[in-house]
Amino acid sequence: MEPRKGKHTTTEAEPIRTELRPYYEYHHDVISLRCSPSGFLDTVKQFTEAQVADVKSIGFGDVLDIKVNHISTHLGYWLVRNYDEQYNTLSI
Repeated sequence: MEPRKGKHTTTEAEPIRTELRPYYEYHHDVISLRCSPSGFLDTVKQFTEAQVADVKSIGFGDVLDIKVNHISTHLGYWLVRNYDEQYNTLSI
């Protein structure tokens, strides 16, 4: 069987970091959002019971209760920059 051809190539994995990601100061940078808060709320309202159960099963049940009408793109950028996915922590 031939290997699949496509855009993705396999490379050597990066070495695992042993220290936390450094803190990123707030600099008024913004994150680009693909979905408006109202679009998010409309989508969540249409979830089936199975989808709601899946969201809760992975620990994001509280997201289903969020009632937002504005998302700060400045805060979003800062949160993304300071989240360390390897250690599942937020540097503050």
